[in-house]
Amino acid sequence: MGGVAALERDAERRWLPAGDPQSLPRLDAEAASRNAAGEDVHVVYSARGDRFMIVPRPKAAA
Repeated sequence: MGGVAALERDAERRWLPAGDPQSLPRLDAEAASRNAAGEDVHVVYSARGDRFMIVPRPKAAA
């Protein structure tokens, strides 16, 4: 797997282009496995760059 199909890393974020119909299902599956491993992440859409990203969930204010 390489090129655009590969997950791109940006610090703790992973992203895929929104124009690819496989992007969201792949990121949803990866987010689910990362959540099962103890991370607290979710998939969001970023209009800037037109992409879906896995990002850490914001921490609730105490």
